[in-house]
Amino acid sequence: MTALMDRPVHTTAVSYEALTAQLQNDWDQLEDDTWALYQQAVTQPVDHTTLQARHALFAARLGVHLGAGDELARCDCEGCPDGCDNLTPLRECAVYTTSLGQQAPQCGTCAHDHRHISD
Repeated sequence: MTALMDRPVHTTAVSYEALTAQLQNDWDQLEDDTWALYQQAVTQPVDHTTLQARHALFAARLGVHLGAGDELARCDCEGCPDGCDNLTPLRECAVYTTSLGQQAPQCGTCAHDHRHISD
């Protein structure tokens, strides 16, 4: 007999709002650095090793298990009724196109509960 679950259990997410002010600042800086690095990728190769190491160290500070080569992402679910702000492994996220035409991560829980209309 197989037991079916209503929805997947995600234990690797941490709410941004639940972080201390210092951790929020550290996350914001890591997110800014990550964005800047990917913007540079247009003109030069990206050093993914350093970036992934920084994400792994931050994930360890949060107690989030991050698989090898993965990065953390903050759920950017447009119009989420629950105001989701989870920090979660990028591999567990769905990526959707926002109303502004940008790619944004949506954590696994949001993707399961209310998939974005444009994906």
